[in-house]
Amino acid sequence: SNKIDIDKFIIDQTKIVLNIPNKKFSPFAFARGERSKDSLLLYVRINHLWFRRTSLNQKGNYLYNVENKFKDFNLEIRRLLFYSKPGDVVFSFDELSSSMSKAELNNYRQAHFSLEKFDFGISNFLVENKKGRFSLHYDDFSVKLSKPKISTKSNVYDISAETVYIEEKKNLLRISNMKITPKLSKNNFARKFHYQTLRSDIDVKSVVLKQFDINKLINKQEIYADTVFIRGLNAELFKDKRNPLNRHKFPNYLGKQIFDSPIQVNIKVAEVENAKILFSLKQEDGRISSIDITKLHGRLKNIQNQNKHEKLYLEAKGRIHDVAPFSVNISFDYSRDVFHYNGRIYKTNLRQLSSVIGSFAPMVAVKGGTVKSIDFQGTATWSRNRGRMTFLYSDLNLEIKKKNSEKKDVSNVFYSFAANSILYSNNPVKDKPVRRVIYEVERDRNKGFIHILIQGLLKGLKETVAPSKENRRRYKSEKRK
Repeated sequence: SNKIDIDKFIIDQTKIVLNIPNKKFSPFAFARGERSKDSLLLYVRINHLWFRRTSLNQKGNYLYNVENKFKDFNLEIRRLLFYSKPGDVVFSFDELSSSMSKAELNNYRQAHFSLEKFDFGISNFLVENKKGRFSLHYDDFSVKLSKPKISTKSNVYDISAETVYIEEKKNLLRISNMKITPKLSKNNFARKFHYQTLRSDIDVKSVVLKQFDINKLINKQEIYADTVFIRGLNAELFKDKRNPLNRHKFPNYLGKQIFDSPIQVNIKVAEVENAKILFSLKQEDGRISSIDITKLHGRLKNIQNQNKHEKLYLEAKGRIHDVAPFSVNISFDYSRDVFHYNGRIYKTNLRQLSSVIGSFAPMVAVKGGTVKSIDFQGTATWSRNRGRMTFLYSDLNLEIKKKNSEKKDVSNVFYSFAANSILYSNNPVKDKPVRRVIYEVERDRNKGFIHILIQGLLKGLKETVAPSKENRRRYKSEKRK
């Protein structure tokens, strides 16, 4: 009789080396295809199978030169069953739990991956082939990675987390204390790249995906989830403007970027709560300009790349330099580089923003002034940004220092309009209507949607404080009404 029945099978403190052949590995090849010509009669039942404290090495891969090492590998299977007869193959177990520690996965052409511990569990697993019909079933599985770490191929970043946990039955993915850490200093980072390249240093307390379809990710490399919650995001972004701008790079706006992604994605809502973002620029003259956004709450809705006729919606609110509250709403087209926006900056003492303004425009000193509100709305296309703004303020007092260069940077542009125009210190002026302006700026095609949005807002502020002929004519016609 070809029957094996074992109550307990324990393998303790051994070494296993797996040599994967140079072809795609299929773990259930034994149960696939037509089995009618298979004459094997075999029945195996093991009530308790246990590998304990095993060293496991895997070498070889059908695509890359790979060597993977695992220490303290443990595998425990309850009520394992395998039987084969002509036309039928069945492989099943009630419960599997596995763990391994100090894992290292070395792909010499790509990234390096390591982790402190890996835990995996699966219940009521069944693979069978009945007369050529293959099927696979299980009730639930869970995966936990402790302290995973990836070093990127370029050796520029380390990506790590405290834990990564997946529970298939609850459709849940949870990542705690995720970090994207540069391995190079700011100066060395700038030296490594010929063109201006954003250096990102990111720390996230938690990322949770709910109703996350792990099977679509594994089988089809597709990302489907109802909601993504990001808590405690702290990002430091830096760019060195002493490097040249890549004039051959033409970034799309956010909607078009997502729609053109090769990975199919469908996420109803992604939310960011209590984020802090610091953006710094090293200018051509070596000085540092910086702006920070605090208490940032954001929501991105309808993230997908199946229907180009739908829109992507962004809602955000927070504080500029922790003193100027703002809110903004943006809708992006998926089919083209167009977005529509509206927003407001709320009451702020301008002197509290003097350090931010001074870092970008060192020849402009803010001596006083109160922003009552700034309301704006507009549309940005692939080529330009057109909008309207109502900027209400009082007691504006700016000191313009002498221009010391002919370079067309932000500070000199500010000096240009301020020094050669009449500056209105209040809007509205007493007993006169509110000054409302229109603005238009051309897009720098080598920069993204945030740049064109900010450029439009700066132009609107300039048109309010020191209006162009067109806006002066519009204001005069409104006064006559």
